[in-house]
Amino acid sequence: MIKLLGLYILAAILVILVDRKVMRGIPGINRWLAYILLAGGFGIWAYCLQFGHVVYGSVLAGHYLEKFVPF
Repeated sequence: MIKLLGLYILAAILVILVDRKVMRGIPGINRWLAYILLAGGFGIWAYCLQFGHVVYGSVLAGHYLEKFVPF
């Protein structure tokens, strides 16, 4: 798993380095949004690799929203 996480980190660094010139030219909020999405994807991917039992977001949302469904 550590090798896969290291590979993802290297890929993320490569993307940031390649898009460095473009990222400087876009507004700050868009740049931060791109970094947040990259970090969020890394977090989700690491969570899925780390645990044997994965709780999917749609199942978790369904669990909390089922009390609001009338049927």
